[in-house]
Amino acid sequence: MYNIFTMVLGFILALICTGISFSQHPAPRDDPIVIQMVELEHADAEDLAKVLEPFLSRDGRITAYGPGNILIIKDRRSIVRELVKVIKGN
Repeated sequence: MYNIFTMVLGFILALICTGISFSQHPAPRDDPIVIQMVELEHADAEDLAKVLEPFLSRDGRITAYGPGNILIIKDRRSIVRELVKVIKGN
């Protein structure tokens, strides 16, 4: 049975596989690369992904999953935290 979990997991794996940076400077231990999923209620995920993309680091990626209205953000922990604050209005 194909469910939302399977679809989201597929998106996460695709994001990881295509978004890995092979930079010569590894992420600092205190600011590792993380992935955060944010379910939106009052905004369109695809529109918001376009707005937030310029705020990502060179290692970052943002993907909108339209059917679930979910943003999947991959970047350094500090940047992801700030973006989630902006999204949630904190």
